[in-house]
Amino acid sequence: MRDYKHWITERKANTSEYKGTTSLSDDEVIDIIKNLKDFSIDDELWLWRSIDLPESQYMVDPTKDRREWVVGALPTLVMEYEPSWENFPSRMTSLFMVNGTDDVNPTKAYASKSYRVIPLDGANFGVSSTSNYKLSFDKLNRMDTNASAFFYVLKNIYTNLVGGTFDIPIGKRIKNYINEDNYQLLKDEIDELIMVANNVKVGHKPFQEYTKFKDAEEFLNHFFNAEENGFISTSYNGLKMLNPNNQVEIWTDSPCLLITKKQYKKLFNI
Repeated sequence: MRDYKHWITERKANTSEYKGTTSLSDDEVIDIIKNLKDFSIDDELWLWRSIDLPESQYMVDPTKDRREWVVGALPTLVMEYEPSWENFPSRMTSLFMVNGTDDVNPTKAYASKSYRVIPLDGANFGVSSTSNYKLSFDKLNRMDTNASAFFYVLKNIYTNLVGGTFDIPIGKRIKNYINEDNYQLLKDEIDELIMVANNVKVGHKPFQEYTKFKDAEEFLNHFFNAEENGFISTSYNGLKMLNPNNQVEIWTDSPCLLITKKQYKKLFNI
């Protein structure tokens, strides 16, 4: 098999082209798929990715191009460094997709072209409990918020109790923001909030749910623990156990093939 040195990523460069885009020949795709052990052409599971690319088949290694920005920096920051996410693929270096079937493609409305995602052997996947990871945090849902809006409330509480400016940017496209220094800054400000709240004995809503913890680590684990919120880390064989009628957000940092449904069926005479 060919040793692929150039890969595509899921996001655009400053031009209209995608960084590192490399299309594959029909023979290359057939060779790769026939040599896979985890994937079978008989699999009923289809992983779908909608993306505007000109060709019908590509190889992609998401780790080759770290994200320059993310929308919703704070949830991503927590998921990158909070200990319960240790065995999950990094969302900063992953390709995102949704499960479906041959006949059910939940992504077809999002771009001009949809691709079946075929992971190479040994891939590890993160799986949300809904089709949008921000809506998959049960404890936040019970507070009538989501993983991004949660931090707007936290910012307001911080301003009311501590004063000054909550330094973490919220709901913006933040370049090079996801790093350990900023995670420590987030924890420091949460620690400060909890300390002030305890000193003034704040016990009424909306403060109580945000300030009842001993420190930031307990706070973040309470709201963002991966297992308690129904997120799972699994293999490709684990994905086959998902209910095809329940579409969920999935991500992986493993190399994958992208191939359109039409091209896939043409190559394998389906």
